[in-house]
Amino acid sequence: MATGGASFHKGSDLIHDYSCSTCEENDLNTEAQHFCPQCEHYLCDKCVKLHGGYFKKHVVYGRGDIQKWADFSMDICYQHGNKLEVHCDDHQELCCSVCVALNHRLCSSISHLPDLARGFLETAEFKQLPAKHVVYGRGDIQKWAGFSMDICDQHGNKLEVHCDDHQELCCSVCVALNHRICSSISHLPDLARGFLETAEFKQLPAVVDKMRSRLDELKNVRTKDQDSLIDSYKNIIAEVKALRKNINTILDQLERKTVEQLDRMMKDLEKSIKDDLETCAQM
Repeated sequence: MATGGASFHKGSDLIHDYSCSTCEENDLNTEAQHFCPQCEHYLCDKCVKLHGGYFKKHVVYGRGDIQKWADFSMDICYQHGNKLEVHCDDHQELCCSVCVALNHRLCSSISHLPDLARGFLETAEFKQLPAKHVVYGRGDIQKWAGFSMDICDQHGNKLEVHCDDHQELCCSVCVALNHRICSSISHLPDLARGFLETAEFKQLPAVVDKMRSRLDELKNVRTKDQDSLIDSYKNIIAEVKALRKNINTILDQLERKTVEQLDRMMKDLEKSIKDDLETCAQM
């Protein structure tokens, strides 16, 4: 990849993650090393010096603050600060979820931008572009948390409004496609703002404390049950061993008596046989 000081004519096949906006206007392909959010321009090392001469009060972010570049995305609604995700075909304008919920619910045709772009994915121009997937490692683990779990399972967008008619959370595409004629759509931040003043919210600490106390009681009961179970287990094991010991004692006694009886019988039989033999010898 070219450095910030190297420029090539636009016909160059070099691909940059960010190209200098000023150089592009002059048919040059230069990698940007800076970004000015006020001008919404990416700048190379050469052009940033010219920019600084004209706009001394503009804050310019370098590569060390590249995360801030993405924060000033150009596909953001200037009214509500949300991502532009749908297109109102009636008014021919891009809209965010709040735009749709407040101003475009009665429009006859709203298109999801990914659906509009899907046709572009099949064009020869797009297929010639290199595929670039950004994968974040453990070093960027704070970015993992940026992908919130409160997303729409249908469209993959963040859930930002509530349809009061259907009593369900919606993303911008849900509203545009399925809830445009609903009578009441509420922006979640507005709902949350009002909720903070409700009696239910103010009672939450007491309710949580009560639930925590109840959970502690249940925990203590279960702990006692566990201790009782362990004691019962140990007692049963001790009883089994004691029974086994008693059985062994009884078996030892039976064995000893049986052997003694056999010994006596053996002696008696041997004496009887010996006497018979002596009698036969004398005849």
